[in-house]
Amino acid sequence: MQKALLSIPEVGELTGLSRATIYRCITSGKILSVKVGSSRRVTPRALQTFVDNLETDARLALSAGTR
Repeated sequence: MQKALLSIPEVGELTGLSRATIYRCITSGKILSVKVGSSRRVTPRALQTFVDNLETDARLALSAGTR
């Protein structure tokens, strides 16, 4: 069974992003998160949406002729 909520270190392990980068993405709204007690958690769906959006942005940049 897949975890319903991922910790910030787990998100970092899955994405290769640093803890600071993940928190910046959460603060900016690029990664949706929930607060459970005093901890931040990310759903697998929210993480997948973030990755999908990065991929879409990259495709749009390529089609616009920029990188």
